Amino acid sequence: MQPDVLKLTGPEAGTVRLSEVGGWLLLFCIDFTILIPARAFLEIIFNPWAYASALISCLAVLSLVTGINVWARTSSALWLTKLMLAVLFCMGLLALGSEIASRTFDYGDIDVMAQAVIWFFYFKRSKRVRTTFGRSL
Repeated sequence: MQPDVLKLTGPEAGTVRLSEVGGWLLLFCIDFTILIPARAFLEIIFNPWAYASALISCLAVLSLVTGINVWARTSSALWLTKLMLAVLFCMGLLALGSEIASRTFDYGDIDVMAQAVIWFFYFKRSKRVRTTFGRSL
């Protein structure tokens, strides 16, 4: 059996090629290539404050570039993923700190931080990531 093929038994019998972008890795690509930039675009439209718009635009571009690189399986994909997840975590942490200081706490920032941590561990542990890119984070 080839190392990039997973044989399934039971009702889902067949094979899955782990070297292709699929499963959770495909979900990551869709999220970072389409959903995050779309959400950022809507945020800019409905909250056109200059400083926030510039920051959100940079995040959207980094997310788009990261998602495209992972989808295309480029050599810089894992480095960009690590950078993107670190930026997301730090932005969530900074926003959480400012909300705690101003006593306007909401759980959106914890959600962003949790998403970054979950994706980090996925990229660290996944057989598909290791097979697709030859290594993990």
